[in-house]
Amino acid sequence: AAPMGGAITDVAASAVVGAIEVKVNGTLRLVRAASDYLAVDSRVVAIGGNLGYDPIPEAATAGVGNAALANTIRQLSRALGPNGVTCHIVAPGPVLTDRLRALVTDAAESRGVSEDLVVAEFRARSPIGHLVEIAEVVWAVDLLLDPEARALAGGTLLLDAGQRTAIP
Repeated sequence: AAPMGGAITDVAASAVVGAIEVKVNGTLRLVRAASDYLAVDSRVVAIGGNLGYDPIPEAATAGVGNAALANTIRQLSRALGPNGVTCHIVAPGPVLTDRLRALVTDAAESRGVSEDLVVAEFRARSPIGHLVEIAEVVWAVDLLLDPEARALAGGTLLLDAGQRTAIP
């Protein structure tokens, strides 16, 4: 995952480059390494994040990295599509993972508030009060392996429990 990075006006250029390295160049290296095995009905599924479409002030690098990854997947979709390969991106909002728990701990300590309060703030960003779970991301990736997923070629599945304020 790309680092959160802080505000766009303060983030180090090296942090932005690091986010691109993880998200874009990592994906390109993997696709190139697997290119001999990509046949008709193969899928390339990348995990991005909703911050690429709907940025928040404290996460500039994650937003930039995920936006660049979404563009990369659309370009790969056009490049690999003629060979019958479809490319997709799953873009979850905050997911209940060890990474999120660490971010919660850091935010709580730096603000002098409880971790429960920070988690409640994350949940409050969703109109249904839900944080995405790992099983839901797995479900989305599994869905994209179905033959009918051809119709979603180059597209993004936003798994943000309704947090979005922008339309990708």
